[in-house]
Amino acid sequence: MANSYNISRNDYRFATFDEFMFRWDDGTQETSIRVSLHGATKLAEAFKSFGYEQEEDSLTIVKGITGTPHVI
Repeated sequence: MANSYNISRNDYRFATFDEFMFRWDDGTQETSIRVSLHGATKLAEAFKSFGYEQEEDSLTIVKGITGTPHVI
């Protein structure tokens, strides 16, 4: 889907627990990068401000009571 992003857990066998994949599609090209939970949180905020939509199967990151991000 054009102008969308997706966050998923990195399934690579050497990935650490807090390693994620951030993928986005700008309508002409799909790109993905490995990121930390903090990186995924910040990229999601930035892409939302650019008008991108979160894909349905994407992980959702929310801030807990302490302000710490959690994946749901």
